[in-house]
Amino acid sequence: GIGTMLIDISLIVLGFGLLVVGGEVLVRGAVNLAERLRLSAFVIGGVVIGFGSSMPELVTSIEASLLGAPGIALGNIVGSNIINILVVIGVAALISPITLSARHVRVETIVVCVITAAFVALCATLELTPLVGAISLVVLAVYLVYAVRRETTTASSSTDTQLAHEVATQAGSAPTSGRLHNGSLRIGCLVVAGLALLVFGGHLVVASAVSMAQAIGVGEAIIGLTIVAFGTSLPEIVTAVVAAYRRHADVALGNVLGSCVFNLLAIGGAIAIISPADMPPEIVRFDNLVMLGAALILLLTISLSRQINRPVGAVFLGGYAIYLTAIWP
Repeated sequence: GIGTMLIDISLIVLGFGLLVVGGEVLVRGAVNLAERLRLSAFVIGGVVIGFGSSMPELVTSIEASLLGAPGIALGNIVGSNIINILVVIGVAALISPITLSARHVRVETIVVCVITAAFVALCATLELTPLVGAISLVVLAVYLVYAVRRETTTASSSTDTQLAHEVATQAGSAPTSGRLHNGSLRIGCLVVAGLALLVFGGHLVVASAVSMAQAIGVGEAIIGLTIVAFGTSLPEIVTAVVAAYRRHADVALGNVLGSCVFNLLAIGGAIAIISPADMPPEIVRFDNLVMLGAALILLLTISLSRQINRPVGAVFLGGYAIYLTAIWP
């Protein structure tokens, strides 16, 4: 009845809160670690924060596939990518236009398009088998090595160090060598605590979302594509808003591209290995194509103009609104 609905909703909200806090704590630990290893700001921004903010997606999707709710597990991936591109970039661009100065933005976007197209084609033709999952993880590893290699070869520009400094001040001051051992322990604790919060938050979200889907009689896939996807994308949304306010809207773009790759390869791969299930047909027929369309529109925008300005941001957000009305029964 209404009572259980309210309990479900409040548990989902609580779970989202834990996911956001857990992701934040994990990213702090990861940024501290990355600084120890003297990695560049782009690696910190794209890889660490991009992957860190995708941890909620990873945890909830694995949890959902273990509970036998493939609609939520796979819907979450697809829904999150659609939100990443249309909502996160749209919001960031509305706050401050995203200048496309970095030369690798276009390459990254092409990579996202290719991986998305491959994912869409795979879902339409094959089932997600452990072999497909293993291949995805190998591709992810190759992509990571390439991203880090590319970073170490391109000399870091002044904006890089400025960004690294901003990220650092956000994550607390850099530790001095005297506190090194203490510092390592602290970073370890941060990472573990962050992961624990993520796992617990993800469990709450999935369990409540499944029970909510049954209560309203809406398909799991739709709950996964909308409510769960929105909640697990909160870290990306928050990161994008903060970055855009600080006039670093390009960080938001790096975060989105990193998240999209991670969602498809790492989470898709993990689901395929842990509990192979067929992609729900309604997602294959419609939402997958929306996700691919969004990626291609982003590529088109990046290829045609020097920046993603406010009108384009508004169009992205409008596109998402149309998509929502199309899928919600």
